[in-house]
Amino acid sequence: MAAEQVFIGVPPPSFGGKVVAIPNQFPTDADTNLQIISSCSIAGVTLGVNGRRIDDQGRVVSFVETHTPNSDRSNKVQNILLGGGALLHLTVFAITGNPTIGQCFVIVRLIQGLAGPRVLLATLGASYVTNIQALGYPGSPIKQSIDGPGAIRFLDFGGQASGVDWFVQVPTGARWQVLSLFAQITCGAGGGNRAPAFAIGASGSEFVIIPATVIVTGGNVGSFIWSVGIGYAVAALNVATATGIPNDLPVPAGQFVATKTLNLAGNDQWFTVRLIVREWLEVS
Repeated sequence: MAAEQVFIGVPPPSFGGKVVAIPNQFPTDADTNLQIISSCSIAGVTLGVNGRRIDDQGRVVSFVETHTPNSDRSNKVQNILLGGGALLHLTVFAITGNPTIGQCFVIVRLIQGLAGPRVLLATLGASYVTNIQALGYPGSPIKQSIDGPGAIRFLDFGGQASGVDWFVQVPTGARWQVLSLFAQITCGAGGGNRAPAFAIGASGSEFVIIPATVIVTGGNVGSFIWSVGIGYAVAALNVATATGIPNDLPVPAGQFVATKTLNLAGNDQWFTVRLIVREWLEVS
């Protein structure tokens, strides 16, 4: 029977002769750096990127950086010099502004190179962040920007020009789920009976049309609600007619939410349009 043989690990010289014992070791060299990618739907947010690493002399070194996302849902990319040694841990959170879950998404990666050609080495974390709920490495799972509950947005559009249906396009970098639409229409005298509907479409063509169950005659005002969670039409006396819409109907960027009114006249006008949506950021 052969004698037992022991192999002793030798610490890398770049760690100052010390063994680095962490759950997820990422030894780095002089050309290894952090990359922060963010997408944010509100203004005034600044992110803190803080952590510790072991440098190539074996010393524990803290780093504190800031990252300011764009406020229009477009990607903001920032490369941060890291250097040789090993990354121990880091955290990313909002230090200014007050984003909620669904409003500020962050990806943290390790890259090779800084100013010139860059090579992606690893994704350390990806998640929505707030002032309190941070992304942390190691520990935080890597999420997609369309994961989770999204952000609830209450949008008030006021009045609409006469003779045209109300219309709003989903912003670039966003994905919506419509929760509720409340809208009122005042109809001029004469003309045929107006039959309003809720519509979703793209490039000028509707592919979802959900008509209300009542009409509005000339010279009158109609109030309408389209909402998830309603399985049938409800005529709420002197308030509004409520109609159900699908519970899970994603509307990606570039598509639209609108009213579509049969027999709409030139002196008809939609007003007091209020939309509630669940919004996710489409980070790509």
